[in-house]
Amino acid sequence: MKTYSKILIFINLFECKKSLLLRPLKTTSLKIIISLTLILTFTLSSCKTSKYVFTPIENSNKVLLPIKWESYSGNWKIENGIITGTKNGDDWAIIRTHKKLPKSYEIKLEAMIIYGEIIEVMPNFNDQTYIRSYLYEIEQNMTIGLGEFQPGYFLGTTGGITLKDKSLEVKLNKWYTIKIRVDGDNYSYIVNDSKELKASFSKSKLSNYGHLGLSTNGSIKIKNITIKKL
Repeated sequence: MKTYSKILIFINLFECKKSLLLRPLKTTSLKIIISLTLILTFTLSSCKTSKYVFTPIENSNKVLLPIKWESYSGNWKIENGIITGTKNGDDWAIIRTHKKLPKSYEIKLEAMIIYGEIIEVMPNFNDQTYIRSYLYEIEQNMTIGLGEFQPGYFLGTTGGITLKDKSLEVKLNKWYTIKIRVDGDNYSYIVNDSKELKASFSKSKLSNYGHLGLSTNGSIKIKNITIKKL
């Protein structure tokens, strides 16, 4: 019965369209055409694909990684358990985990800057925000802050508000151990088990859900990544 009704509606619309085309347009007819055009335009625009396109990164050898990664920009590869990311022109290199992070967790990884100035770990990375946790070679420090993600600006992160920083010797081609811990309202970012920055989710309005992201404005290597649910 429903199908029959839909057919009748379609036929009526078709006949209406024919009659409108065969006679001069009146004000009412013009309003109908404009309304139908607006509805069609809205429908087509709502069917467009998202501007956020992430592509799975293939593992090029038999070293099995428990975490699946997706690339947004830059050139990424996985070899012998080491993830290497390099920017493409002015575009930052950005990846994220396929799955979202749990509510409370601990992330451990080792990171190296091959060239460039920044390696940024991006916990709770979603379509717009993330938590900035990065090493900065120029300023020789470690920093946490409120990250803003806006594709189109060099296909990369647009930075955000810095909450805290601490001096740290950052050298190229040197491995750094990074640990990030989210436990309730508390966020901590630790480098080499010696220097730590802390923040409160409620007081600092940190991003509270999303994926784990990584980004750089140069070239980096990442290895021994673990994500543990607390």
